[in-house]
Parts: sequence; structure tokens; C-alpha cells
Amino acid sequence: MGLRLSGGPNINSTFTTTVGTRQEIVTGIETALASAGWTTISGGGSADVLMQSGLTAQGLQFRVRLFDQGSGNCARVFVRSVDGIRVQNTPCYLLPAAGKVFRVIACPFHAFVFTANPNQAREFACFGTLWVPASSGATEIFWSHCNAESDTGVSVRPSFRTRIGFSESGNMGTGSYCYNGTIWHSNDNNNIGVDQGVPRLIVPMSAMIGSPSWNRLNRWQNDAFLLTEALLGWGRINNADEGKISGQLFDAWLSTSEHAQDTTKTVNSRTFWVVTANNTGVASTHARGSLLLLVP
Repeated sequence: MGLRLSGGPNINSTFTTTVGTRQEIVTGIETALASAGWTTISGGGSADVLMQSGLTAQGLQFRVRLFDQGSGNCARVFVRSVDGIRVQNTPCYLLPAAGKVFRVIACPFHAFVFTANPNQAREFACFGTLWVPASSGATEIFWSHCNAESDTGVSVRPSFRTRIGFSESGNMGTGSYCYNGTIWHSNDNNNIGVDQGVPRLIVPMSAMIGSPSWNRLNRWQNDAFLLTEALLGWGRINNADEGKISGQLFDAWLSTSEHAQDTTKTVNSRTFWVVTANNTGVASTHARGSLLLLVP
């Protein structure tokens, strides 16, 4: 299938929570998403902003709520269906501090928000919809996740900032996963172990067989690693359901190698940002690999 391009606009921008308020995060993300082609539905410039993604060629679209509830530590991010019926029940959390810098990499169909520190809870969140083939029968897809479980959580939960899948002992951070009207949520009550339906990017099958699972048939004989489509899947009903491919991330590659976070790679004259931080993999829990996102 190859790379699926969104057509842009693509943005790679930063904002600083100068004073260290939740509102600065809400405003910073709203500004970045507007530059990436998203539409403000309501609350522009306020503490409660509702924005809508672009519409994919396959007719997929969703909305995101950016919210400062006026108390607590974090700004909050909720995804929802366009009709507002299917709504993330526990938000993704982003923690402000004076002088903290957040980066936003976004296109009309997804956004990744993070700081330079991959090992700090409440400093990574992402959300999006996916490309699907016309034959898929998909009418609604959206997803989100972050690396924390609560407004006060300090444990770094598995996320695309440190993994390409969440099959790791322990609890998931908050997020929601919706396919054709069926939505389920991860909110620190899913002790995921290696459940088959946890969200993950798909590596070549052989790379996850045997031990060490992170170092098997994932590169060429000349030691060049693979770049594959960034296919994302999850269980339709919950994390214990059979994991199936939901679709492909726009403007993204999956590398079967670890890379230093926040570096860039050039592929066919395009520049890609390394989101996943030095993920060498661990036998039986998660595969080696990195998510790379297209940037201007």
C-alpha cells in the first residue's frame, strides 16, 4: 500500500506555557490544529473548544474537545463522534508548567502533542482518524491515547512516545478507540498484560515470534531496517477482543528499528520526525520499532 499522504497542511510547531496554565495548552493546541486544517466548531479562544478534523476521501471525520475545567492540574482532551453520541469518557491529560514547551505535529486527520521528555507522565497525547481502503466497510473511526491515567498520575503509561504497541504488563493510560459505532475506553482499569486487542502498530509477523522477539527477521541482510505502513489496530469491543487492523495512519511510516526521539529521517526526499524514543523492544511484551511522522 505504501505511504498514505493526507495532502496537508502538515505542521510541526511548538508553543510554550509561559505562565504555566491549563488555558495556554488549550489555546496552543487550538492554534496548531487550525493551521493543520481543522475547523473550530464552538468555543474558539475559550477554555472549552470543540474542533473538527478534516474529512478523509473515505468519508471519515471526528471531533476533539480541548478543555480547561477551571480546576485540577491538567488541560484535558476528549475525542468524540461528529454527532456527539460516542464520547471519550476519561480525558487525555496534559500538564502545564511555567516555561514548558509542547510540540504539535499534525495534519488534517491526526495530531500528536508532546514535550521533549518521553519519560514524563502527562506530557504526551495523540488522536486521529485513519485511512482505509474503499472495500473496508468503515463508516466511523477515531482514536486517542496519552501516557497518563489521571490528572495527578506520575506513572508513565505505554504510548507511541515509548512503544509501538501497548502490550506491556501494567495499566494503559487514558484513551478511546471507536470503529463503526463501537467505542471502548482505556482509563487505568485495563490491566493489559499481553491481551490481544490492545492498540498497537503492526510489525511484520516474524518480528514478534520467538525470543528475542525484538530482534528477529526485522531487517535486510545488509542490516538496513524495514519501513512499513503504519497500520493501527485494536480489539473491536475491548482489549480482550481479537485485535484487527482498523486502518493506516496518514503521513507516517513504521520503522522496525529504534531511533533517537525528536530526530528526523529523510525518506524519498520527505522529512519524517521520530516520535518513539529509542524503543529497542522487550521479549514477550512489545516489539522493537519507531513511529515516524511527516513534517514540513
